[in-house]
Amino acid sequence: MRAVHAYSGRTALRQSTICRFQRAQASTQRYVASGTKRPEDLRVAIIGAGVGGPALAMLLKKHLGCTPVVFEAANVIKEVGAGISLAPNGLRALDSLGLAQRICKEVGEPMQTMHVSRPDNSTIVSFPTLAMEQYGFPMTGVRRFRLLNVLLDKMEQMGIPLEFGKRLVDIQQPDQQKAAAIATATASSSKSSGTSSTTSAPAGPAVLHFQDGNAYEADLVVGFDGLRSRTRALLKGGNEPPPRYTGEEVVFAVTCDRNHDLVPPNICHMVYGPGHKHFGSYGLGPDCAWFTSVERPIDTSPAVSSSSGSSSSKRRDSWGPVSDAAAIQAVKE
Repeated sequence: MRAVHAYSGRTALRQSTICRFQRAQASTQRYVASGTKRPEDLRVAIIGAGVGGPALAMLLKKHLGCTPVVFEAANVIKEVGAGISLAPNGLRALDSLGLAQRICKEVGEPMQTMHVSRPDNSTIVSFPTLAMEQYGFPMTGVRRFRLLNVLLDKMEQMGIPLEFGKRLVDIQQPDQQKAAAIATATASSSKSSGTSSTTSAPAGPAVLHFQDGNAYEADLVVGFDGLRSRTRALLKGGNEPPPRYTGEEVVFAVTCDRNHDLVPPNICHMVYGPGHKHFGSYGLGPDCAWFTSVERPIDTSPAVSSSSGSSSSKRRDSWGPVSDAAAIQAVKE
């Protein structure tokens, strides 16, 4: 079993997804070279049905012939997430699946101009992005849930299974299975003969255990389950440092039925203020995305430091109406 893990599904269609695809492809090629299985017979488990998981599943099926299974912890895909600015390399990955033109023309909105100004609205610089001319694809703004719906529709057309309500709790790797088999054999031998002995057990696939009690065997496991990846934690264990909060955040928002006078078509507008302060907007077709920097001190109180489920961490990780007074004031400033 080869395990590949993700640091963030949010950047999944950028260079990181291409790298993960290449690593997964190399792992499967080594597996096939051993003579164990043909590529189309490999059992691939992808943890997480965000943007990156479905994209990788389709790339693996197209290029290797195997049919991955995508496992999602949530029971249903909801309309969550703000806007995503897809770079040309992300669209190139989508184009290999026949989806780039639909994203650019029907679902998203190309960014043809970058405009940067000061808080007094004086221009710092304004220029055409030239992404289309240089790379063959434009920078494109798109609502995350619309992009995900396009990917999931295509994944269904390709016959790739998606299982909901599958929250990963453990991964039993081949070495662990072998150790367990040896321990069992040793205990049985000791009981029957009164002596100690060991026996070898062949290395098998990884076994994924889910919260609902079900299990799945896989030759290749790929984690696309976000910043606080359970896959990564299980594979890296105590050697993987947790995410470190820097005290700075970016607040994202989406406005439906946008005002085209405030957010003109095909323009990404950035306003830079003193220090790290910035504010920006870009179009998402019928909607528009807004984002701004927020400085929020790190809360080092024991209640917050010892629990990732604290009210402050939930507030930072949630998606919904802004109700935090400090965040609202920061946006106004």
